[in-house]
Amino acid sequence: MFADILRLSIKDLFTPKFIALSILPLVFSALIITAIAMFGGRELYEALNAAVSSEAGALAEYPMVAKILSLSIAKWLIGAIFYAVGAYLVVMLSVFCALAVAGFLTPVIAREINRRHYRVDEAQLANISLARQTALMGKILLEFFLIALICVPILAVPALNFLALHPAFFYLYYSLLFIDVAPNALSRHKFELYLLDYGGYKFKAAALCFYLLCLVPIFGLFLQVFFIIYFSHFFFLRETSRLT
Repeated sequence: MFADILRLSIKDLFTPKFIALSILPLVFSALIITAIAMFGGRELYEALNAAVSSEAGALAEYPMVAKILSLSIAKWLIGAIFYAVGAYLVVMLSVFCALAVAGFLTPVIAREINRRHYRVDEAQLANISLARQTALMGKILLEFFLIALICVPILAVPALNFLALHPAFFYLYYSLLFIDVAPNALSRHKFELYLLDYGGYKFKAAALCFYLLCLVPIFGLFLQVFFIIYFSHFFFLRETSRLT
């Protein structure tokens, strides 16, 4: 069924309305990242310089460590780690900025998908309150930070450090997608049912595929509307009992 929904979603995406909507997350996310780079970059650079200076003073008590860190290869490795972590965080920030922008478009997208394909009575849909959505987001963010803390020690393992934070970010990604799309396509009863495991394994499997695509920056910025189209179909099919 993944292929069938994918085919239907691609067909919907390549229509004038959804192509126009797809450009919005790309443009707004690029503006946000540019603003952060322009106004926050200098402060971050100065903070890192201050941290390095303080560390240099502390290392004076450990001449062996200071000597190792003064080697060119050690400096190169430390620089490479900083750049790798920085690049990863920029990619994740851009993805979640795009997801946040696309989130404002979700009711419009879901309504259009419903009008074209399903004709579900909108009065039956969950459309959870802002207070409930905020509470769910708070719970998700708390769990995200806990998972991230558990994963932090893996950063010290050379062969696995590049994977260390992905479990936490993937959890955040699919959880936010669920509470964004599901209330716009499921009845209250079915929403509460699927909320028990955040969409089930089929939802998470599809979300994993999309998360991996997001690691390619241009896909992560441009395809968020497509992902919402896909999951709108996914949940409307379950609401109309065409899929389980």
